[in-house]
Amino acid sequence: MEKINIKTWKRKNQYNHFKDYDFPFFNIVANINVTKLYNYCKKENLSFFLASLYFSQKTINQIENFGYRTIKNEVFYIKKMQIGTTILYDNNTFGFVYLDFSNNLHQFCKISRKIIDKNLKTKAIIEKKGLDVIRYSVVPWTSFTSVQNPRKFGYDDSIPMIIIGKFREENDKKLMPISVEAHHALMDGYHAGQYFEIFQKEIDNLKI
Repeated sequence: MEKINIKTWKRKNQYNHFKDYDFPFFNIVANINVTKLYNYCKKENLSFFLASLYFSQKTINQIENFGYRTIKNEVFYIKKMQIGTTILYDNNTFGFVYLDFSNNLHQFCKISRKIIDKNLKTKAIIEKKGLDVIRYSVVPWTSFTSVQNPRKFGYDDSIPMIIIGKFREENDKKLMPISVEAHHALMDGYHAGQYFEIFQKEIDNLKI
């Protein structure tokens, strides 16, 4: 982790403005056109769920602000982030798995599948204490238009949360809602907008 000098940081004013809010998080939901990704996964026999996570983690690692974290009134930057996501068990409870960053889609899906299959057997809830993650949830039952994440007041938590919903069919397109929630002292709507823009470009650049 790299410590940020807040006094010379370009976000100094925004950080000081929002850092002491009781609830300093903002949330934006937008749709991604995943038609091309869906078709690619069908062709390559890949998990659409894991492929979606792959392109999301590839996107967040291109946006610096997703790597900012607060620790006891100090700010740090983490260059490379992995995914911490919920998975559903056969008894309708859930747990968490942690999937390492990868630049290769097929490799990411293969390794992540093994990690998930192992966790499905143990049905353990694993809480990762490190800060080098983005927290994910997947809600495959509904194409939501808004969402609210649980947060613990008084807890020094600045990790962004991303929720992926069920895609819906509209004019021959598959539109998937994604929620981005982040600490406003560390990032703004501009950076969330970058996330949706880059995510869409990464999918559109797929060669089928």
